[in-house]
Amino acid sequence: IYSLQVFHKSLKMNINIVVVYTKNKKDENPTKEIVFSMSNIKTQYYNELVLNRFISMFGINPKLAKNKHIIKQFLDFGKIAA
Repeated sequence: IYSLQVFHKSLKMNINIVVVYTKNKKDENPTKEIVFSMSNIKTQYYNELVLNRFISMFGINPKLAKNKHIIKQFLDFGKIAA
């Protein structure tokens, strides 16, 4: 019973993530088809976590123009091409 409850909560959380993600993407561009990958969401959050750690440890300014491009590349690293 416990594992079923955990599964249900996890499924509900994943569905909520999909709903929020697709709504935000639809608001950005209503005519574009939405492609969704839970793996990409997990990769994005992991990359953000690691990047924020590097930024805080090494005192990097993420707002500099030369860093913005590199940060964007890093956040997209490992995502599935759609």
